[in-house]
Amino acid sequence: MVAQAERTQLYVNPASGSDASGRGNTQAPFKTLTHALKVAKADTVIQLAPGTYSTETGEVFPIVMKSGVTIVGNPSTKGEGIVIRGGDRYLSPTFAGQNVTVLGANASAIAGVTITNPNPRGYGLWIESTSPIVADNTFAGNSHDGVSVNGTAAPIVRNNHFRDNGANGITVFGSSRPEVLDNLFENTGFGINISQRSVPTISGNRILRNRDGIVVQASALPILRNNTIEGNERYGLVAIAQSQPNLGTASQAGGNVFRNNGELDIHAKASSQTIPVFGNQFNASRTSGRLDLDGMTNLVTPEPLIASNRPSPGLIPRPAASEPPTNSGGGSAANFPVPTNITPSPAPAATPPVGGNSRLTLPPQTRAVTPVNNPLPNNSAIPIQVPTPSGSGTQAGSVSAQVPVLGPLPVPNGNAPIGNAGNLGTVRIQATPGAQSPNNPPPPPTRGSAMGLSYRVVVDATTTAEQNRVRSLVPGAFRTTSNGRTVMQVGAFSDRIKADELLQSLNSRGVRARLEEY
Repeated sequence: MVAQAERTQLYVNPASGSDASGRGNTQAPFKTLTHALKVAKADTVIQLAPGTYSTETGEVFPIVMKSGVTIVGNPSTKGEGIVIRGGDRYLSPTFAGQNVTVLGANASAIAGVTITNPNPRGYGLWIESTSPIVADNTFAGNSHDGVSVNGTAAPIVRNNHFRDNGANGITVFGSSRPEVLDNLFENTGFGINISQRSVPTISGNRILRNRDGIVVQASALPILRNNTIEGNERYGLVAIAQSQPNLGTASQAGGNVFRNNGELDIHAKASSQTIPVFGNQFNASRTSGRLDLDGMTNLVTPEPLIASNRPSPGLIPRPAASEPPTNSGGGSAANFPVPTNITPSPAPAATPPVGGNSRLTLPPQTRAVTPVNNPLPNNSAIPIQVPTPSGSGTQAGSVSAQVPVLGPLPVPNGNAPIGNAGNLGTVRIQATPGAQSPNNPPPPPTRGSAMGLSYRVVVDATTTAEQNRVRSLVPGAFRTTSNGRTVMQVGAFSDRIKADELLQSLNSRGVRARLEEY
């Protein structure tokens, strides 16, 4: 590992710097982070002075992080007064066009900045199949998500503040395996949204005053330990479809605290799995679904881990005792020493954390594993509201366990990640998809029209080889039918432009896709 003293230091000041004549030092800083990243080599720390980094100051979005480079503002205040604001179009390899402020990279880090993307459907930080370190930042005022983690990404997201984002604080999907540690999520639609085949570790977080605290969808298998999930408007945790959140087993207590959530603390009625919940603090009368209080249920085995570049421990910045400079980047990036003993975190131990949030580790329970006292009728469904974030001007969508959905992203499977913000009507997610009951409403006659979707992108792929080819490009693509023929659906949209982008992306890769109207 490179010692801190050997790392190159570049300084940026949006007010007094110059990309044309600056040298990137304290006396002659650069003006833009964009330029500093362009000239930075591996093992470089870029120190940002207070100010706003935007299009008006010369930034070009999305700002692309760089392997071996650490971006540092003021970690001790989580980036107060050091704001990266804006965004622009990014063409995702698998999810078409997005509006992104910062794009993650392997072996990179960002700490001590505030990131906000007020553009319609704006994402603060997009991490796709890369594994940066994201520590001590604020993600606020992003019109869609603060952070999106997808593909095979395995970042460390630690000690950040997510607040007032339009849809989700963080969305985790694809086959990603991030470590989401010691963050604060508040005043958002879904605090944490987990979907597809992701297996994140969610530990030590505070998830407060959101519409819903944590929503787990599709076949996701998150591990939740020592979190406080409190004061959310409807549910503390929702589990639907084939998802199985691991809230604590007999060998590793959960240590999660659920309290004062509006309707239920744990709502797992619509999940087909039994949820292990050993060693947590919650009111059993405020739960639903099959909950294993003894933590003895068999856990679903996740897919084999795809080789992924974990963040380099030497990139994790630590705040100094002193404040960052307020002039032309004065001071030294060496004020952020690099720890030598940090490794990617294993699954958290089965002991309560030390700190101000009390957590209760319960003794083994003797009662049988049965559904707890449920305030909802047995045939009840979970109303999950999925409106478009306020101010986006985008047509609202809605979600069902039976219907493929995705906010602005192409829908790669029947349970793609969804956002939540606003107060639109709900679509009821059936606890048992396809089950017939006099009390269950019939499914909508047209899936797309039920969600405000107008277009879908499909591929004629009848053989296993063709289907595998499609999945290699869009991992969540799923089989369905079109006019009696078997096809692979790779996206569903209310926006024709977004549908065309995905169509062109697939055709450019030799896949003959076509557009259909719902």
